[in-house]
Parts: sequence; structure tokens; C-alpha cells
Amino acid sequence: MAGPAYSRMQVDDRRRRQLLERGAELFATHSYAELSMATIAREAGISKALLYHYFASKQEFFVATLQQGAEEIVGVTQPDLCGAGCGRWTAWSSTGSNTGTCRAPRCGSS
Repeated sequence: MAGPAYSRMQVDDRRRRQLLERGAELFATHSYAELSMATIAREAGISKALLYHYFASKQEFFVATLQQGAEEIVGVTQPDLCGAGCGRWTAWSSTGSNTGTCRAPRCGSS
């Protein structure tokens, strides 16, 4: 039995992230109703067919854009817990980098 006449391309995660970043820029400056898949594709420098390869609809693209933004926010706001297991946050320097020093009084990681 013969296989399908065509095979679906693999989704490139790097390209997908780039499209979502561009989508975040576009949705920040245009309303959902103002943007079409054709406009998004043109602004991203790709064909509409390629955009549909990554996202089945504008709604799916919009939701994925929001999800990526939420994941980025979680990534930069999650507490860095002490590696010694006391469950406390480690200290942060004035420059915003983690010093790795636990502030818990009875923690051995200081």
C-alpha cells in the first residue's frame, strides 16, 4: 500500500517562537479584529500558507502568543528557592543577580 502523496513538514520551534514574538508586537499595536492571517503573514515576512502550517487559525495564533507571553512572565518572576532544601528564597544582589546566599537563619547554605 502506498503512503500519502505528501508529508507534513516538521514544525521548526525556532521559527514558531519568532512568529509568536512578532505576533505579540502586532497584537500590542493592533486590535484582534484589525489583523488577518494575511496581514500577520505579510508582517512576519512569510506566506499565509506557512503561517497556517504553524497555526490552524488566527484564534490559535493569538492564544499561543498569549501563552508564550505568560510563560515568559512566569520564568522571570518565579522565586529562586534555596538549593539546601529549606524552601526559602535566596538573596538577590542590588544588580538583580542571584547571590546564592540563603537568608534563612538555620540554613546551612549561607
